[in-house]
Amino acid sequence: MRWLRRLWHKSLTERRLDSELQCHLEQQIADYVASGLPPCEARRRASLEFGGLERFKEECRETHWENHVEILARDFRVALRGLARDRRFAFIAIFALALGIGASTAIFSVVDNALLEPFPYKDSRHLVTIRLHDQDQADRWRGAFLFAEIQDIRKQNHVFDGMVANLEDDIVYSAGDGNLQLGGNFVSSGTFEFFGVAPFLGRSLAAADYQPGAPPVFVLRHATWVGKFNSDPSLIGKTFMLNGVSRTLVGIAAPRFAWGGADLWMPRGPDEPKVLREGDFARHWGVVAHLKPGVTAHEASADLNVIAQGLSAVLSPRFRNSLYVFLAAGGTSAAHRLWQCC
Repeated sequence: MRWLRRLWHKSLTERRLDSELQCHLEQQIADYVASGLPPCEARRRASLEFGGLERFKEECRETHWENHVEILARDFRVALRGLARDRRFAFIAIFALALGIGASTAIFSVVDNALLEPFPYKDSRHLVTIRLHDQDQADRWRGAFLFAEIQDIRKQNHVFDGMVANLEDDIVYSAGDGNLQLGGNFVSSGTFEFFGVAPFLGRSLAAADYQPGAPPVFVLRHATWVGKFNSDPSLIGKTFMLNGVSRTLVGIAAPRFAWGGADLWMPRGPDEPKVLREGDFARHWGVVAHLKPGVTAHEASADLNVIAQGLSAVLSPRFRNSLYVFLAAGGTSAAHRLWQCC
């Protein structure tokens, strides 16, 4: 912290520097006088040898950090005076600077998420999503599936060694002072083990949570916990009234885990055709699967096309369907958001 003290006691530092340099000069003059030179000639030679005290002072100042701080402060004051003289130029400069910072931040966020911190899921390179495409109409496709379709894909495929599904649902959290709208996902058994992401607090959904008669539980998204529940760790183990069902919060998900873009995840297997608040319309599940070792996305699509022909005959007799596999880590399916970008 000596440089900081020198910064606030600059006059004292300058006096000490003058005294030290003058001492060296007088010592050199005394040496020349002792060697037999007249005092005037000794002073002249010593001054020539030193090359000027001001040059030595400047060299000494440049070795001190406080000199750089002072130069920075001086430049900053000059810049502020220049901006104050021309308000329009100042506005344009500030706007350009803000735009540049914002663009740089956005680009870094993309690079950071795509390259520096890619999906941390277990073997994420082989995670895929699936799209059902109508070959007769190029613009007719979907990335979510009915219960029966998921069952057919799961039983008949030869390319996946794991598959999980999620079903979106609007959730109303009834608190004492009002209601809070949340986005919920019912997820199939083994979802968190499939992705291999440990919870931030508490635990994930366990196999016992999917058994008949098991107490209703849920896992909360980290961003929702921070933004809407003030990061309160005491919420673990407490019950929440969600769509009229009393559910216990058992865990907080990893900070960037965001499958389905949901605020919370609840246990419900795709083997159960009935879901909460089921209406007359069809309910669709999103699917993420894991390719077997050595299987490519193209080979998986070819295998699933055989299943697609069966779906055309049974579920969609008017259409000729084909199934396509997309790498989930490539971000090709906006319907299956796996990882929060910020």
